Amino acid sequence: MIAEEREQRQFAVLQSRIPASACHNIVCAYLMHYGYADTLKAFDEECFNEQAKTNEETSLFGLEDRKKVRDMIFEGNVEGVRQLLIGKSGGDEKMKDAFFHLSIQQFIELLRQEKVEDAVEHARSSLSLFQGHDQNLLQDVLALLAYRDPATSPMGHFMSTAQREKVADIINNHMLASTSSASVLEKILVQLCRVQAEIRRRNENKGEIFNINNLT
Repeated sequence: MIAEEREQRQFAVLQSRIPASACHNIVCAYLMHYGYADTLKAFDEECFNEQAKTNEETSLFGLEDRKKVRDMIFEGNVEGVRQLLIGKSGGDEKMKDAFFHLSIQQFIELLRQEKVEDAVEHARSSLSLFQGHDQNLLQDVLALLAYRDPATSPMGHFMSTAQREKVADIINNHMLASTSSASVLEKILVQLCRVQAEIRRRNENKGEIFNINNLT
């Protein structure tokens, strides 16, 4: 029964007509959402110019701001990101979680530069201010101090480029949240989840429970 319902749903999706421009627009929205300004400009310069103008007129953080933040994080310039956020938001309380993750990353960058004493001082003066935040994350990051070579330790993933990308995404999301922005793809996925939940409710909660992770 469940397998049959899944096949029927997949068949209905395959029969749906999608405008030729849909995929193009979703790609543009994705690139804009994550601040990949250069890629967006290369992919569709007209879309880039339109979105850049709209962001400047309606958003606290524009596309170029989010691009700068992503670039600086990948360069290890955490202080530059912090100054940009303070300059734009004035240290808004809503951005406190963003500053927490930046402070964590600053600690990591100091260890990447083998400035252990500076990292310890940073932990005492800055990380200690974020009481009530993700203490498990904080403890895991501080555990890097116990290893001679943090990059090869069990916590070595914090020293990777993937960690910088993760932090860049977190900060980008906070910047977008300050203007209640969401990508087209996110809106589509949220709507898909709501529709599937409503279909199951009308069917007296019978049938397979929809899990978006099964679509990947």
